[in-house]
Parts: sequence; structure tokens; C-alpha cells
Amino acid sequence: MDELKDQLDKIDTKQALMVGILIAVLYYFAAFDDGRRIDYEIAEAQKQIAADRATLAKVEKALQDKKRFESEIREITNHMKEFQEYFPLNFSGNTLEAKVTEFSQKYGLTVINLKQLPIESEFKNYPETTVEFVVEGEFHNIMNFVSEITKLKKAMDFKDMNFKVSQQADDPKIKFRTKLTVYGNTDGFGAENG
Repeated sequence: MDELKDQLDKIDTKQALMVGILIAVLYYFAAFDDGRRIDYEIAEAQKQIAADRATLAKVEKALQDKKRFESEIREITNHMKEFQEYFPLNFSGNTLEAKVTEFSQKYGLTVINLKQLPIESEFKNYPETTVEFVVEGEFHNIMNFVSEITKLKKAMDFKDMNFKVSQQADDPKIKFRTKLTVYGNTDGFGAENG
């Protein structure tokens, strides 16, 4: 250690300055960081963050699309189930006649004529059950009767509707004649209901 001290004592100012400059140059090239490396790392980190945010936005949009899609599928499925109820399996003319009779009694109508017509099939798997009937009563009761029939969850059609005044007195009576067709199905598409 004393030797090193002796050698340092022998160095003059010029030599010390040269050694200092040499050490500074070596330090500058070997260890000095003017912030470029950190700037580069920050820039790269920002690029990665931007890429991650873009990926996250895509994932979030995909999740929203998935939720919306699932919601729409549920809604469509529910609508299809409701729709299927309107096409009963093996719906018979007797069932239709019973409904016409039940509703006419409920609204105080007189059934003058009620008969089943032959089954038609415009569409192969959706046979038509048709009854032709004539009921008589007050107009508002006939309208309530028709309204009650239309509330049935069935695909149906009224054909050849005809209203005729049958009694002109203090209490006028109306005859209502029509053909009522209910569409069923034979392929199991709808729920079995009557």
C-alpha cells in the first residue's frame, strides 16, 4: 500500500489530469448512460402497452358480441318455443268444436249450426282442421266470442265471415257465420296441446 502511495506522490498535475481524462473516457464509453437506453426501453414498453390495449379492446368487443349473440339466441329460442305452441300436434275437429261451443255458451250465444269440414292440407306437415259454424246473439257478445277464440295460442284463420241481422226488435240479434281453420302439425314440430 505504501508503494502505491509513493507512486501517486510522484505523479505531477499533468499526469494526474491525463489519468483523470483517461478514466472519464473509459467511464463514458463503458458505463455512462445519457438516457437513450431508458428512452428506448420506455418507447418499447409504450408500444407493448398499446398493443396490449388493442388486444384487450378486441377481447372486450368479442365478449360483448358473445353476450349479445347469446342474448339474441335465447330470445330467438324463446320466440320459437312460443311459435311452436301455435301448431299443436294432432289437433282434432272435435277439440275445435268443443272450444266454439264453450265460448259461445260463455257469451250467451246460440249455436245454430256447427260442423267439421274435411281436413285439407295445403302444406304437407300442417293439416288444417276446419269447422263451419253459425252463432246468434247480440253483436258485442259475438265480438267477445271472436276475441276469445283469437286468444287461443293456435295458428288459425277465419274465412268467409258474414254478419246478418236476424231479429230487428228492441234487442236486435245478429247471425255470425264463418269457417274457422286451425293449423296443426304431424311432424312433432310443436308442443302437444289442445
